[in-house]
Amino acid sequence: MTESRRGVRALILLISIFLVLAYTAPTRAFSASYYLNCRKGNDSNSGTSAGNAWKSLSRVNRMVFRPGDSILLARGSVCYGELRPRGSGTAGAVITLSAYGTGRLPLIRAGKHPAAIELKNQSYWLISHVETTGGDPYGIWITGDQPNTVMRHIDLSQVVVRDVTGTPTKKDSGLIVFHPQAKGERFEDILVNGATAHNTTQWAGIYIDGSGSLPPSQYMGRDITVRNSTVHNVGGDGIVIHRTRNAMIENSVAYQIGLTRVTKVGTPSAIWNWDCDDCTVQYNEAYDTHTPGNLHDGGAYDSDNFNRDNTIQYNYAHDTDGYCVAVFGAGGKDTNINTVIRYNVCANDARLPSLAYQGDFFLSTWKGGSIRHVLIYNNTSYWNPAKPAYALFTKSAFDPAEPDSFFNNIIYSSVPGMEYDKPESPNVLKMDHNIFWYTGEGTPEWRKDDSRFVRLWEWQDATSQDVNSQYADPRLADPTYHSVGRPVHQFTLLPRSPAVGQGMRLANMGQHDFFGHPLPSTGPIDVGADQAHAADSADLGTGDPSPQFNLPAARGGKLSLHRLLSTHKAVLVSFVDANSLAGVSLRPAPSEAQTVVLKSMSRQYGSKGVAVLMIGDSGARSSRTITPVQLLNASYDWQLGRVPVLRDSAGRAARQYSVVHLPTTFLIGRNGEILRRWNGYVAPATLSFALQSAAGAFQRR
Repeated sequence: MTESRRGVRALILLISIFLVLAYTAPTRAFSASYYLNCRKGNDSNSGTSAGNAWKSLSRVNRMVFRPGDSILLARGSVCYGELRPRGSGTAGAVITLSAYGTGRLPLIRAGKHPAAIELKNQSYWLISHVETTGGDPYGIWITGDQPNTVMRHIDLSQVVVRDVTGTPTKKDSGLIVFHPQAKGERFEDILVNGATAHNTTQWAGIYIDGSGSLPPSQYMGRDITVRNSTVHNVGGDGIVIHRTRNAMIENSVAYQIGLTRVTKVGTPSAIWNWDCDDCTVQYNEAYDTHTPGNLHDGGAYDSDNFNRDNTIQYNYAHDTDGYCVAVFGAGGKDTNINTVIRYNVCANDARLPSLAYQGDFFLSTWKGGSIRHVLIYNNTSYWNPAKPAYALFTKSAFDPAEPDSFFNNIIYSSVPGMEYDKPESPNVLKMDHNIFWYTGEGTPEWRKDDSRFVRLWEWQDATSQDVNSQYADPRLADPTYHSVGRPVHQFTLLPRSPAVGQGMRLANMGQHDFFGHPLPSTGPIDVGADQAHAADSADLGTGDPSPQFNLPAARGGKLSLHRLLSTHKAVLVSFVDANSLAGVSLRPAPSEAQTVVLKSMSRQYGSKGVAVLMIGDSGARSSRTITPVQLLNASYDWQLGRVPVLRDSAGRAARQYSVVHLPTTFLIGRNGEILRRWNGYVAPATLSFALQSAAGAFQRR
């Protein structure tokens, strides 16, 4: 071989190696950040720096973004039109749409465009820290039209979506909508976290369809979660997840739903699932729910047709037009299987007379549907309907394959109606170990078909139901409470309550009650949502004096514990993962859920002399990269005006308090003593109960 031919082959080899490296190198090496400032930018700019930002959404829409790219909108700016960025990320390099700078969230005004933000047939996106207004029929619309494909990993975090206009013609319309349009097309790994969605004349607040196929189908979405979100003032449903395996709706609030006058779309509820496998609804609050035309529903929580292995637990419902919780089955045999409803509190529901018949607990089947193995236990109901009706109403066909039961529940009623069993099949819902109490004049009432019974023993003898149940005052603390905000001490069992130790122990009852009290692993179970006799030492304080700190606040100045204690009765301080609050983490952390709770504590107890504050960037490894600007923006994004956010950049305060896990929360008394300490997330009821129980310490001024 000649030298020239060797040289040519060497050159070809080098070129081949270069091409291989170019095509196999990690995509992130080619990623870039693009900046949009609709107030000061220019579309002729490169867009690759804040000083050379683009100006219009249309300029962004012309770009096909690559894995790892970022689209950053200037805080405090307002953009007009519809944002339709193109491209998909990868599992290791998502595309990010977020904010830069300091101040209020960037705002997209969609006007009459179909949506403010649209993704279509795209995967691996993080959309965070943006606000949208307008759009018809959508605010944020995530969709696709390619049959038998999967759209994966789309996160919406800390977004505000509002004021979507138009008249609803379908359920997949509204503020935040995920809806695949093609048969077999589906979503996997979807997260909506910390979203605020409000004001729409369209249908839904947060609507997520996991699949574009009708049930029963082999195509289902997977791993879909909505948490820490607030929905209100919507035409139809509040928060719904349909056609999905492994879904979660938690720590969220839905109110003022069902405001539309359009009756042909459907009848809404606040938070519910349909065609959902292994789905959980927990730690939510739903109230002020309505339905167009006063037809049906208008309730809080609903396990609907084609659901399998669903759990509705630790929720609070109050002041609904319809039911507290419903179980439905229609369209074929075994259309609702293995629904568990436990440790919920229902208060002052059925405010609309025409819907009072549904009761607080409503089980209904039609069109050949049936319910198999529903377990309703350890719930507490303050039953105070606008029209006399029964707290439990069953009009269902039950599948005989497995038992169905209504056990360990408390019904505290202002009207006579307790239970109404109108079975659609020979199989019945088994009722036992419940406590009933009627506070009005006359006698309580149970009913089976057309037969009425005014004494519990008559009902027991005639039906063999409620054999171990009691008609007795359950002795509940503040049993008629139905205010906004989860119950704290309300509905807990007072001393000498007949509910203590009288419940039936069931398999797999969970770890704790509605209030966060642990359930005993052995021994008796109490009736209702409160496990009163369980020892709860997890929140006990050390009794040690609290270390002093003087830390800079995100919004300026410094704040010292000494000064707070001199002006307040107590201080509630929580060390949190600031990276999570600032959106640096791609997945949620317990600190985000704790932030929602701390905001609630500030609203409830700030006027009572309790200071609530957060310490971010505590020196933990995951928090060291946080910047003052990121922490400041987080205080705006989470609307923490009442809750100061302090910066512990060196981690000294965290070390003084022996903080290992985030979040860690302390309740500090007037004299500086640590009254309570919680390692990890602490539930709102548990936290509030501690504030209430420490009232004696608060009084030391």
